[in-house]
Amino acid sequence: MNSIQRISRRGPLFLLPFEFLAAAIRGLRNAWGRTRCSLYGLKMGKGVRVGPGLRFNYPWNIQIQDDCTIEQAVRFWCEVDHKGAHLTLGRNAHIGRDSSIDFTGGLEIGEGTLLSEGVIIHTHDHGYDPRSTPDPHLLKIGKNTWIGVRAIILPTVRNIGDNVIIGAGAVVSKDVPNDMIYVSQSSRLFRKKKKPKK
Repeated sequence: MNSIQRISRRGPLFLLPFEFLAAAIRGLRNAWGRTRCSLYGLKMGKGVRVGPGLRFNYPWNIQIQDDCTIEQAVRFWCEVDHKGAHLTLGRNAHIGRDSSIDFTGGLEIGEGTLLSEGVIIHTHDHGYDPRSTPDPHLLKIGKNTWIGVRAIILPTVRNIGDNVIIGAGAVVSKDVPNDMIYVSQSSRLFRKKKKPKK
C-alpha cells in the first residue's frame, strides 16, 4: 500500500495537502526534539523519534540507542544524581505517551521492549518518611517485553525478564521471569503459549 492510499483511508483526498503539511510539522517537531536533547547532553543514537513535551533531568545519565521512539509528554526523572543513577534504552525500544520513568536507582530497558501509554516506573523508595534520602534500586527490563497501559512498576522489582507481558493497569511488586504474563487482578503469573513450529 503506497502513502497516498494510506492517507486516503483517513479521509477525503482534497485534504491531502493539509496531511502533508501536518507530516512536515511533525518532522520539524521531531528534529527540534532531537536537537534539544543533544544540546542538553543526552546521548542518542540514529533514527530516534522524540515526541513533543519530553521532560528530563540529569540528561548526561540518559542513553538512548538507535531507532527508539519516545512519544509525547514522557518524563524521565531522577531524584538525586549519583553513580548508579542512569537510564539506558535498548535499540528499538518504545516509550508510550504520558509515561513517567524514574531512574534514580538505575534503569535498563532491553531491545525491542514496548511501554504502553501512562506507564509508571519507580526505582527508589523512602521507607516510612517521604522526605528521607531516597533508597535506590537497580531495575532491569529484558528484551521484547510489553508493559501494558497504566501499569505501575514498584521499587521492590529488580528484574523483569525477556518476552514478558505485563497486563494493563497491573501493579507489579515482584520480579517477573522470562516468558511470563503478569496480570494485576489476581497477581498471578501465567506461562506464555509457545508458537507452533512450522
